[in-house]
Amino acid sequence: MVSLTKRTMDECRKRGWYVHRDLVCEVMTIRKTRRDFLGVIDMVTFPDPIYGCLGIQVTAAGSHAARRTKALANPHLPYWLKGGNYFEIWSWRKKGRIWVVREEEITWTPRGLEARPAPRAGSS
Repeated sequence: MVSLTKRTMDECRKRGWYVHRDLVCEVMTIRKTRRDFLGVIDMVTFPDPIYGCLGIQVTAAGSHAARRTKALANPHLPYWLKGGNYFEIWSWRKKGRIWVVREEEITWTPRGLEARPAPRAGSS
């Protein structure tokens, strides 16, 4: 079985984007724990090098709402977005025999963070 992260990396590469995966920090405590970059980013890709990086949170479809809530409450994400970068939540579900991805963009406005369908969403 292919992981959702691998599935996301493959989809990004299929779109011609460069993908960098090693953003998860492993913290050595009694148990080894993993922390996402800025608390929400699993991977960074470069869909258009002129307009900044796209940080992606990868999840299963059933966890999409929880990941959105976590991202909207994240105190670091506005700095990422104000720096000219983008952030999306990609959630995967199986539809029949194929996997489909839902892409949702989190944007920064003067009112705060907002969620909306991703403008670059693929047709997968």
